[in-house]
Amino acid sequence: MGIIVKIDKEHFYVDCGAAAPAPFFKPVRFENDFENISPFGKDEVYIIPVKPQRNRYKHVRYTNGKQSGKTWNFNSRKVAKVNDFNNVIEKSIKPNAPFMTILRCQLYQNRKQRSVSLVNNKFGIRYSEKFYQKNLRYPNYQ
Repeated sequence: MGIIVKIDKEHFYVDCGAAAPAPFFKPVRFENDFENISPFGKDEVYIIPVKPQRNRYKHVRYTNGKQSGKTWNFNSRKVAKVNDFNNVIEKSIKPNAPFMTILRCQLYQNRKQRSVSLVNNKFGIRYSEKFYQKNLRYPNYQ
């Protein structure tokens, strides 16, 4: 999920972790700066104008130069309320929903140009250009 916030007369995109493993680490000035990119190693995320005069933009992620995942189109002026997300929230907490079937913890250490993660029983360290992974053994863990 991304959130658009308005400060004075300018709108900013604020990432809430939706683009992991390459989230934006600061608010994005997408209306006046069309060179928005958030790189982390071979992952890059862009906010691209589609029809800026009509407040339409898209969020696109690339890995190794190829599009990764879905493109998210959005209208930067559309106002949403918490109730607008009820259906998405209900789907996301069903027993077999993607993030209900895995354990995922991730920490970005920007000064060290790395992220550390635990996904189920695999511990990984991703540097800007390399990835290391180790299986962890837990008794009675499935």
